[in-house]
Amino acid sequence: KDKARATELLRKAANQGHKEAMFNGGRLYDGIGSFYFGPEWEDNDLATAADWYMKSAKKGYQPAYKFLADMYAEGEGVPQNWRNAYFWGCLATECFAAEPPPWEAALCLGCAPSRISSDPLAAQKHLGKSDIETLKKQAGEWKPGTSLPIEEPGFFQKIRCRLQTPC
Repeated sequence: KDKARATELLRKAANQGHKEAMFNGGRLYDGIGSFYFGPEWEDNDLATAADWYMKSAKKGYQPAYKFLADMYAEGEGVPQNWRNAYFWGCLATECFAAEPPPWEAALCLGCAPSRISSDPLAAQKHLGKSDIETLKKQAGEWKPGTSLPIEEPGFFQKIRCRLQTPC
């Protein structure tokens, strides 16, 4: 229940490369911490949450893919970007597979109610067929720990997102 100590231990684990700890670091700042950890954990810094989720996603943690798809679609903590939203949603649902499994909310392990109900591929209605096919291919070829084939927010975009929500 000691928030400062718990946060310190979480950061330590995250800094040692634990992708689940990175993901939980995001949940602390996502405005949904109280859903998981109790009312004293209600922080709302979506840009910091997005940073933690990105670190976790780059390590291959699938629940982070879904959270990033939602954040990019809504412009929460990151600039709204339909291509990025679709890329992360495609990874979350494995849309690049020959027979992708149907998306089910139960597959979103650790998702808060607001993140469960959203469609991870909703961004496709904002993209052309060529973009969708390119992003599917990129998602299917991307491996955790390698550079991303999509644009990441730059330094100044991150600062702007920290100063205003939605970003």
